[in-house]
Amino acid sequence: MLEQNGYIEEDEIDLKALGKTISYRKWSIISITLLMTLIALVFAYYMPNVYQASSTLQIELDKKSSLGQDVLADVLNGASSSNLDTESEVIKSRYLVKKVVEKLHLNHQYVGVNQFYKKIYFYDDKPFQVDLLKGIDLECKIIPRTKTSFILVVSGIDDNGEEFEYKKERRYNQRINNKYFSLVVRKDANLTLDMRYYLVSFQDSAYFADELELSISNPSKKADILKISYSDTNAKRAKDFVRLLTTEYMNQSLERKTKEATFTLRFVNEQLKIIKSNLQKASKQLESFKQENNTVSVKESITQLSTQFAEYENQKSILDMKLTAIKDIVLQIQKGQLETLTLAGIGLEDNSMEKIIGELQQAIIKQKELLKNYTYEHPEVKTMTERITQLKRIITKSMKNILVNVNQRKSALDQKLEQLQTKLQALPKQEQDYIGLERNFLFNNKFYTYLMEKKTETEIKKAATISKNRILDLPLLPRKPIKPKRKLIIAVGFILGVILGIFLAFIREFLDNTIKEESDITDNTNIPMLGIIPHYENTETERTLIVLKSPKSPIAEAFRNIRTNLQFMLTNDARVISITSTIEKEGKTSISANLAGAMHLLKKRVVIVNLDLRKPTLHTMFDVANTQGVSNYLSGLSSKVIYKTKYEYIDIVPAGPVPPNPNELIASERLGILVDELKEKYDIVILDTPPIGLVADSKVIVRYSDLTIYMLRANHAKKDFINLPNELYKNDVKIALVLNDLKISKRGYGYGNGYGYGYY
Repeated sequence: MLEQNGYIEEDEIDLKALGKTISYRKWSIISITLLMTLIALVFAYYMPNVYQASSTLQIELDKKSSLGQDVLADVLNGASSSNLDTESEVIKSRYLVKKVVEKLHLNHQYVGVNQFYKKIYFYDDKPFQVDLLKGIDLECKIIPRTKTSFILVVSGIDDNGEEFEYKKERRYNQRINNKYFSLVVRKDANLTLDMRYYLVSFQDSAYFADELELSISNPSKKADILKISYSDTNAKRAKDFVRLLTTEYMNQSLERKTKEATFTLRFVNEQLKIIKSNLQKASKQLESFKQENNTVSVKESITQLSTQFAEYENQKSILDMKLTAIKDIVLQIQKGQLETLTLAGIGLEDNSMEKIIGELQQAIIKQKELLKNYTYEHPEVKTMTERITQLKRIITKSMKNILVNVNQRKSALDQKLEQLQTKLQALPKQEQDYIGLERNFLFNNKFYTYLMEKKTETEIKKAATISKNRILDLPLLPRKPIKPKRKLIIAVGFILGVILGIFLAFIREFLDNTIKEESDITDNTNIPMLGIIPHYENTETERTLIVLKSPKSPIAEAFRNIRTNLQFMLTNDARVISITSTIEKEGKTSISANLAGAMHLLKKRVVIVNLDLRKPTLHTMFDVANTQGVSNYLSGLSSKVIYKTKYEYIDIVPAGPVPPNPNELIASERLGILVDELKEKYDIVILDTPPIGLVADSKVIVRYSDLTIYMLRANHAKKDFINLPNELYKNDVKIALVLNDLKISKRGYGYGNGYGYGYY
């Protein structure tokens, strides 16, 4: 329990130290917090508003796969998810997005920069229209000058890859020609002169499409629904983009479903033109033959033979048409022209092959989208490549099988035509000619009828084709921006400021090795503390005897406290007190003078001896001349070195002229004689010494002292300065410590204001 209590006490001390550090560095913490909050405010102000528009589509997926797999198996294998991913990639494809960008001219950006350098993004409300007649990837800066003129700055890259810049004052509505570009700036009624300048950029639509913030998501994993979302700095532009992208996707989906019918119609129409011409020609030839040969009636056997010829030749022409289409498909596969692959002209009864081709084209789109972010070695790309190869193999094999079947049917027809040809040759010459003309007419007529039926059938199929996908929600005009979250940014800036301020405060505290409070001394030494002198902000009193001028001040109270503690430490015979420190500017002279003032209040006769022969200042505090002093006495040049002051019980021995050999003078025996003489005349002898850490003089002076007061100035003396008084203490030097210039209000002591000392 005691051990536990010990830990609790240690924790409490740490919390106090934490609180003291924060309190001591509070202004720097507040400053950093305010700075970070201000930076967050500026950042939030300059960040543009971003609006998001979205639409929702229901994607109707095939319930049966093209390879005859079970629907449940497809679902378990993630076929639905895969198809949705494919449709997502179709919507995000560069081809589709590029069409929308070009229709809305999104790659033509208009931005205004106001007086505070904040960017304003325009769309329908742009203040002018720039018609680019020549050039691409240009950046235009338009600086309005008057209602009719502006400064135009155009930058870009020429055909050689070198940068160019054009700058000149121009007028509105006039064509501006240059070897790199040609444009016209048409002024609008919205144009104002309160903007610093405008920026207009013309980018390549394909590259611009790749950079758009477009996202496709599936809101529900249990439904085949896609949500199209687009973010833009202009709310109406975001709405228009999503609406048009949704429409273009629906149109493309419908075009894809009617693509075969379109190609079939095109093929049939081309064939109809040829057959119609041939039919008209054959009809005229047959009619002319009848008139020339007076042929009125024809034997039934001859008519039957002509009809059979026409029927077989019609079937053979249809098979030739299919052969041509099949060979074209195989050739397209070999050349890699897979995206435009169609079964037009083949006329298959089973639509499974059409579905396989559709799967192949979707797989190619998916592969291209994956290759934007991955290489061919990526697992997903490899899987898709293998899928494409498999589908190509299936289509090629199927086409070859169909080709064999068609050739077999064509061979059978050729045999039948040969048999009919044998019968034809047995007839008279006139009947052979007649049959040849009628055969040609009937063939063209039947083939023309077949094509017209095919055309009508295809047109009906195309008209009846509708997209199974449907739009659930069209985009609305966004009312509020989705970002930036300005309140959040400011709050984060404030919190970061507090954290950074506290962090830097502890870093500074960790790196700051100066003494700041009494515990920094008492924790590292056993030397008794004689007292604490508080900090005082008024620097005008730095060289005055505040003890005598303001006897009721906290400073005077602090010196009276030191005086009381001295009475407990000094015996009746102990009269000599030396005051020293590690380095300069720790307040030795001011302490010596005010300590003498405290003794003066008790009517004790006090003499202060200034033994700092290098930088003497004691005489200035008492308005005494420094012509004669310690240096004269120790040199044997004078024995009258004691000066009276305006205070009845205080005399001083100034340092005198600065000697060339202060250390040798201090080390002479005459210093002991001087101290002995003064002890006989005065109750207290105070020796103001130089810093013991800088010169060796003080170590000599300490030998003549009954007590050494060691000064440590807060926020000036280092913590390791305590090592020197510890050495003196170990060598049996009677020593006491005084902490000077402590900022009481920041460290929690009870003196209130204080007084700052120091002269070095």
